[in-house]
Amino acid sequence: LNTPSFDYYAYIILTQGYLALDNLVEAEHFLNLSASWLPEIEDIKSIIRYQLIQAQIEIEKNELDLALQTFDSVEEKIKSIPVQNSITFRLQLTELQSRHAILTGEFQQAVAFQQAYINLNEQYFNQMRELSRSRYKVQFELKKTELENQLLEKDKELKDARLTEFEQQEVLQKTIMVSVLLLSVVFLLFAWRQYRLKRKFSVLANTDYLTGVANRRKIMDLAELQWQE
Repeated sequence: LNTPSFDYYAYIILTQGYLALDNLVEAEHFLNLSASWLPEIEDIKSIIRYQLIQAQIEIEKNELDLALQTFDSVEEKIKSIPVQNSITFRLQLTELQSRHAILTGEFQQAVAFQQAYINLNEQYFNQMRELSRSRYKVQFELKKTELENQLLEKDKELKDARLTEFEQQEVLQKTIMVSVLLLSVVFLLFAWRQYRLKRKFSVLANTDYLTGVANRRKIMDLAELQWQE
């Protein structure tokens, strides 16, 4: 790919793989190949990782003086990294320093490095626990916010549904009122028509059509009324 960073990391991974297989020759070969790309790498963490692998190979080859120089270089570079971001490097360095002290017969110093390793390991797990707690807290807050948003959406939908229902009820009430009003008007018109028909039929039934005077039935009704009075 002609990409320096890709080649560098590929060789570093091969180096770590062969170290895991205890194939020191191949591990050193690929470490040397990665070294040609190291000047192109500007990431301080990648350089520290490289030097820690170099120190491991130097210890395996029993080049203990070179390993000490590499330790000093790693310690100097680790100082430029915030403490919370350098614990894993410090753990690797302390473990290598402990192995180096055992090989040189400095067992008291090896115990001190082991104790430092234990302390760093405890610090690392505390950091991971806090990180996990913070991550879960953030996830909880995000989930809480998501649920609250869903509740707000449901509440909005419910309010919209209630508003729609209210509007429908209002339309229905207006429809009923208009219908009742129309029925009332129709009823009044019908009653008025019946009243006029009744009066017309009454006139036709009690008067002479030609002269307009009261007929015999009307005269008898009037006479009966007068008689009762």
